[in-house]
Amino acid sequence: MDNSPERTFEGHLKDGKSKYDEGKYDLAISCYMKVYKDSRYNKLEESLQYRTLLYLMEATYQLNRLKQAREYFDEAIRLMKNPCNGSKKPTKAEFYAIIGKVCIKEEKCKEAIEQLTQAINYSDQNTPKILMPQVRSDIAKAYIAIYDYENAEITLVDSLEKQLQDLKSSSNISDNLRKELDILKFSSSQRPENEKLEKLIKHLVPGINKTFLNPLEIALLYDTIGSIYYLHTLYKQAVECYKKSEDIKNKIITSKHNHHKLASVEYLSKAYFAYAESDPEQLDSAKTYYRNWKLLIKNNTKVEDNVLIVKLMIILGEIVLKTDTCNASRRYYDRAKKLIAQSDMSSSHTNIAMINIHYGYAIVDFQEKKYKIAVEKLSKSMDLAEQELKGIDTIFIADIKDKIASVHIQQGEINSARKMYREAIKIRKDICDKYDLDFAQSYYSKERLEKCRRIYNKDLPNDTPQLKKFKMTNKSCLEKAKIYEKIAEIYKILLDNDLFTLYTKKASEIKCARREIRKQIDTRGEEPSVSKCDNRSPIGLRNFQSSPGIRLDW
Repeated sequence: MDNSPERTFEGHLKDGKSKYDEGKYDLAISCYMKVYKDSRYNKLEESLQYRTLLYLMEATYQLNRLKQAREYFDEAIRLMKNPCNGSKKPTKAEFYAIIGKVCIKEEKCKEAIEQLTQAINYSDQNTPKILMPQVRSDIAKAYIAIYDYENAEITLVDSLEKQLQDLKSSSNISDNLRKELDILKFSSSQRPENEKLEKLIKHLVPGINKTFLNPLEIALLYDTIGSIYYLHTLYKQAVECYKKSEDIKNKIITSKHNHHKLASVEYLSKAYFAYAESDPEQLDSAKTYYRNWKLLIKNNTKVEDNVLIVKLMIILGEIVLKTDTCNASRRYYDRAKKLIAQSDMSSSHTNIAMINIHYGYAIVDFQEKKYKIAVEKLSKSMDLAEQELKGIDTIFIADIKDKIASVHIQQGEINSARKMYREAIKIRKDICDKYDLDFAQSYYSKERLEKCRRIYNKDLPNDTPQLKKFKMTNKSCLEKAKIYEKIAEIYKILLDNDLFTLYTKKASEIKCARREIRKQIDTRGEEPSVSKCDNRSPIGLRNFQSSPGIRLDW
């Protein structure tokens, strides 16, 4: 019987990986520490030391112990300077993939992109196949966090291209399927056509599922396609892809706390919430996934990420106000506030959270007709926002002032309302001048404003007359008309008849044009195919019936 230290340590690492795959990260670390803390550790073959450090990095990252994860990374890099003996050596790519994730958590997105790019550069034939799709997904996430949607899409399409190349090179797929894959070419230099993505899903992916490929690779392919749809703001399609991925993971992974399954919960939470902006019936699904996400990270995996947990509670407070009761919403804000008081969150994270919490309380108070308290909460939110928010996010200060004005109107304090509206208009005009926005766009919800700044929401040079007609008939145009009507009402309160007339006319022109084009489409049967169009969800108006959801990357 082999009683060598290596065999004993291999057993500890195997036990730890088993616990890790179950989402029991603290227990996994205990197993790894039996190797790392042993007096014989430094005499072990280098490959075993590498794996110990890699596994410790993975588990400490999952628990949000980011400083420890960095220390293990630095130790591994120092060790890599020496020649490595032994088998099962992890690749450099695996270490850089994790440190890139750490950087994203630390909100160092540019460093994250650099480290994750290093992971791609260091990948070789020994790098696990499922790693690179996850690395490119993380790069896209980092780009999105700094509002660089163009490079985010380039990264995701590049990932899709590489994943399809891997499928084509596999000996486990049929020649017919390989030929079909050859026809559907995706390039990171071009925006993918949505109809190509639909064809891939409807005709090719079912064929791929019948092969003997790694099911997790197929799940990650669905995740990539879903993320491209999400970036295109086609949330219904994104949800469908993420659900397919989740279904595969549920079949092949037994533990519901596994990090791959948790990734699906995160994707679906965000996609359903965004989808609910155009289809409120999706709010119940969004609520279910956000609750699961919170429970999984807080109660089951023991993740020490109070910033994320507070953020999830705030979003749940917003959702349940629309699906349940004011008291249910208030309870989530209470819990978020209590957790902030008990945690060591940074002052910046605390302030951003409290901007949201005070605003959320105000909306609840308004709905309960507690107008004086609503103004007090909005004022607290505004004071913090003026300290903390910068750049385009300062539009939220204008939103707060508009809400205070709305409360003043309910209280019959018209002069106070006018003062707030004027201050809000000045902020909006300054932001619009600086960021080249139309004034009406400053009234979009944060999500809609981000979408409108993406290249996908602008008329492209090759837009056909038919596509432009579709854009005019799309619900987003009707919502823009509603924004014009809202602006007109503000100018009516401000006794500015010229601007009241101007924005009333703008709203009327959109409605008349939509009716005329719809009449022509109905007569000629020219309804454009949605798959060829920018099928965006409607604009989300911020009002007291819908929560603010500033949801900055904090």
